[in-house]
Amino acid sequence: MKIMFLNPVGDTICNKPFADMARRYKDPNTQVTIASLHHSAGPMAAKAHGPTETLVAAQIIQAAYQARRENYDAFVINCFGEYALDESRQIGGDMLVIGPAQSSIETALRLGRRYTMILNDDTQREHNEEALREYGTKHRPVSYRSIGMGYDEDPAEVEAKLVEQGKLAVECDGAEVLLLACTLALGWHEKLQEAIGVPVVDPAVAALKTAKLAVQMKRSCGWGTSNVGALKSPTEMELKGFRMLQEPYVFGGRIEVE
Repeated sequence: MKIMFLNPVGDTICNKPFADMARRYKDPNTQVTIASLHHSAGPMAAKAHGPTETLVAAQIIQAAYQARRENYDAFVINCFGEYALDESRQIGGDMLVIGPAQSSIETALRLGRRYTMILNDDTQREHNEEALREYGTKHRPVSYRSIGMGYDEDPAEVEAKLVEQGKLAVECDGAEVLLLACTLALGWHEKLQEAIGVPVVDPAVAALKTAKLAVQMKRSCGWGTSNVGALKSPTEMELKGFRMLQEPYVFGGRIEVE
């Protein structure tokens, strides 16, 4: 089984931490490739919005098509914003395309009926609510809590904020499960679970496990991405008309985790 985990930034700094995560959580018979976008996307690509989001989405689609050409079984867009998720599914062919938000929400709802999203900052809320409208009302969290800082800041302060907001979510909002709404929260779920005593979902780990399960179900049950309606794929003739898709996409960095 081959899974590509795409960090949608034009910077390789995040590749090693996610390779370490994959090494820890993948099965022995699964090959995981951690890749990042071409350097032209820039290090801030994951925070894109409006016109810049469209530019990043174009590279993600090219990356997905390249993964398809390389016969990957699944392709994970490793950002909670899930840029170009449907478009990548349309162009992915037999390859399954997985998003960490959808994966972690589904995981949270298997672990409890009421969950809280822990955000980096309140600006994330509008984007998340827009995505949740598509998933349906039953997928909405009981509350949002924000730590008001990034996961690349002082670790002691990040931990204190996570514990503080996590406890408020459980004690005041009635949350039964916590969901860290950023893939850069990598590794924090274990400390938070121990401190608060409820399940805490890491979206990157949830996406990796979901990708593996999706591939297994496709192989045993034939459940691949639908090719009708909203996710109908372009024809091979149509794809050949786009030279940007015919030329190999050059990733900014790749780490193979055997």
